[in-house]
Amino acid sequence: MRTAKRLGIVGCMLMEDEMVYALAKDDDIGEIVFVDNEERLSLYDKLGIIMPQVKMRIIKDEELGNLPPPESFSLLIWMKDMGLHESPEKLKNDMTETLGRMRGVCDLTLLFYGLCGNAFKDVDELSRAAGNPVVILTDALGETVDDCIAAVVGGREQYRELVTKNLGVYFMTPMWAKHWREMAVKTRVVPDGNNNELMKIVFEASGYKKVFKIETETGDGDYEKRVTEFAGIFGLAKETLRCDLRVIDITYGKAKECLSSIPEHVHFGTAAMEVQSNAGKLDLQTYNWGNVFPANRDR
Repeated sequence: MRTAKRLGIVGCMLMEDEMVYALAKDDDIGEIVFVDNEERLSLYDKLGIIMPQVKMRIIKDEELGNLPPPESFSLLIWMKDMGLHESPEKLKNDMTETLGRMRGVCDLTLLFYGLCGNAFKDVDELSRAAGNPVVILTDALGETVDDCIAAVVGGREQYRELVTKNLGVYFMTPMWAKHWREMAVKTRVVPDGNNNELMKIVFEASGYKKVFKIETETGDGDYEKRVTEFAGIFGLAKETLRCDLRVIDITYGKAKECLSSIPEHVHFGTAAMEVQSNAGKLDLQTYNWGNVFPANRDR
């Protein structure tokens, strides 16, 4: 799809590697624009190495209204602080505000999030805030995945089966392995993420017995080392869980298909549409308007 449309992407830092996975395979991308903040730094560096042929630039959020129409297929990426997961309400309110600020700039917006405590259960509401269709991480059955762990283990059913059969498991992805201490502080689990003794008390109270190292096509050379260290700190058994990123493939493909359905003469927030999610199908209809920790406990 080589067309002058702009896809907006709003993503959590914890989904950074999955974003790299999806974008690195897309030869249509001509430009990537990042909204400047601390959360975008790592993703910017990774994509700069993997996609040197793609033009990348950074803008301030107050400059969004001055962003000109794209000359080729373009992405606008706004990365978000993982600490927003402190509460579903906080996460939802920030997303609604973010989509409102992006309104009129993108033709479609893809969220690298799951339901996240039902913060994003109403996709139609998000679409109204964005002024364009919103696509969220969805599995092969058309269900919005629960969170970043469900997104990398295959979908909601696979996640339910895992947590039912494996009580007391802490699920680890590469970004979780890198940021678990920071996440514990930002979501107010503990005041000091480097206080191992306090963290041990929290983990023991939560009933953790083992850690699953989720293996997909992502992660750096320190992933194994970080998970092993984590397991050692808390006295957890370590197992490897091999998964795939079908949810990422399905959702990114759906976003591009949906984007290509918008007529060439319609751009940004001028397309009125109703986005419906039904068994994994997103339909553009009319054109006419200008868990804190990814862990399983007894449930």
